[in-house]
Amino acid sequence: MTTEKIENIYKAVFPLVEKAGQILMEGFNSKKDFSLKSAFYDVVTKYDSEIENFLISEIRKLYPDHDFIAEESTGNSKTILSDKPTWIIDPIDGTSNFIKGMPHCCVSVGLAIGKKIVIGIVNNSVHGAIYSAVVGKGAFKNSEKITTSSVQKVSDACIGYEVSLLHVPSIAEKHLKRIQQISSRARMTLSYGSVVMSMCYVACGMLDAYTIEDMFPWDCAAASLIVSEAGGFIKHTNGGEYDIMNPHIVCAGSETLGKDILDLIKNADNNLCSVIKAQKLYLHYAIHSKTKNCLVVGKKQTRKMSITSDLEFEQYFKLIQNLILKCGSIMNEGFSSKQTKFKTKSAFYDIVSEYDKKIEDIIINGISEEYPTHKFIGEEEQAESNIEALLTNEPTWIIDPIDGTTNFMKKIPQACISVGLAVNKQLVLGIVYNPMLNELFTAKKGHGAFLNGEQIHASRICDIKDCVLGYEISLIHDKRVRDKNVKRIYKLASNCTGTRCIGSAALSLCYVAMGRFDAYHIEDLKPWDIAAGAIILEEAGGLVTNSYGGELNIMKPNLIGSSTLELNQQL
Repeated sequence: MTTEKIENIYKAVFPLVEKAGQILMEGFNSKKDFSLKSAFYDVVTKYDSEIENFLISEIRKLYPDHDFIAEESTGNSKTILSDKPTWIIDPIDGTSNFIKGMPHCCVSVGLAIGKKIVIGIVNNSVHGAIYSAVVGKGAFKNSEKITTSSVQKVSDACIGYEVSLLHVPSIAEKHLKRIQQISSRARMTLSYGSVVMSMCYVACGMLDAYTIEDMFPWDCAAASLIVSEAGGFIKHTNGGEYDIMNPHIVCAGSETLGKDILDLIKNADNNLCSVIKAQKLYLHYAIHSKTKNCLVVGKKQTRKMSITSDLEFEQYFKLIQNLILKCGSIMNEGFSSKQTKFKTKSAFYDIVSEYDKKIEDIIINGISEEYPTHKFIGEEEQAESNIEALLTNEPTWIIDPIDGTTNFMKKIPQACISVGLAVNKQLVLGIVYNPMLNELFTAKKGHGAFLNGEQIHASRICDIKDCVLGYEISLIHDKRVRDKNVKRIYKLASNCTGTRCIGSAALSLCYVAMGRFDAYHIEDLKPWDIAAGAIILEEAGGLVTNSYGGELNIMKPNLIGSSTLELNQQL
């Protein structure tokens, strides 16, 4: 088929994919019922079928002799790709995200001719982004040409990997070894729960690489062309050519990075042995036992706040909210700039941008002018002084000027300004602001939690099998805590319906507070990473404890944030 004919087909089908995105948005903004397919983690909604039926019927009207391979209509049967024009459709990739209100979900439509993908269209209507490609014509996001990143080294790379694959016993050991090999060397490892969106993020440079196995043709078909046309490297995980019908993929912005990831996968597969024995998984940690000294949930002692009046407390809130909104404009400026300067701090994965210090200074100076006796624990201030922070009974502002700095640098819109206030060593106020997505999370002790002024509530999920869990697998790159985190991510991810790693502790806690996640577990962080998010989650009706179910120590934030007590106890 000529290029001109392929382009004409693209022009005819593009509006249909736009319409399918509108159907997705209708469902995204409404309450959704779902049912299970093959397993507790494999879910489907009525919108999956509605979108797929719409696309097939409308395309068939235009091209009655074309074939179709689609998730809901052919997913349970063995499909064969012929040389005929064949549409490969995933009506909603990232259905769990779609159900939970996470924006990483999309409609994916690819066309194969002669067993080669020649058209790819991906509609992420939640973010208003359509990624597209026609073979030989480049890749585009909303009509603007996109290219992959030029990152060469794994240590400089943000790499995507679907941690949720650990819940499939037959392939869990393989994926755990690969996660360990890659995450211990990458600057950051992220897990979004959508193969298609992750590959599109590689195409536009938000991710530097992505690898996936054990998927289906509709998971990768359209996006594989988009990555290739954006200048990316794409191969089978064994180093051979990408196979549409057996999509085991490594895709990367550069060939050098892609080949290094292939080597890491090979090393991991050669060392498959005794990390995990095939056995029944239990719903408790095997890493630590709860000791007699653990505090019991519900026994937490509260102290009277040393704030003279509700009016004064409200003044604190208004002041910090205004300062954060002001800093949000500065953060947006940095996010929109083509290049932002940064440097490493304690390790290759610990970076700081020019905007971190600028934002922290504005917040500290603004508060100090009004309340000169207040104390501060700020990420960049502590990094410069190299003195261990102490929390006293005095009003103390705990500040992370940019939580998710790596995301911020990579133009991934999941980064935020996070500020909490502690009085008498108890959190009483928290604000987390993501200016890129215009999401302002706020909470005051005893007054509930809010997103952009509307009250939010944690989900009521009680069973770990129904839980979407947040966990930062990038912690594997720290040798001191690597073994612990490898074991925990396996135990947790293998039992949850989905696991997401977004690279921001503050936002992850807020996502639990509003029901996008059902739980979040993190250890070995700093107080500024969790202070604001913790009180926001508590005020949303969730539970925040230490890793053993006892009272959270703000200064040593090893925590479980969950929607319910029952879920906390299972974790």
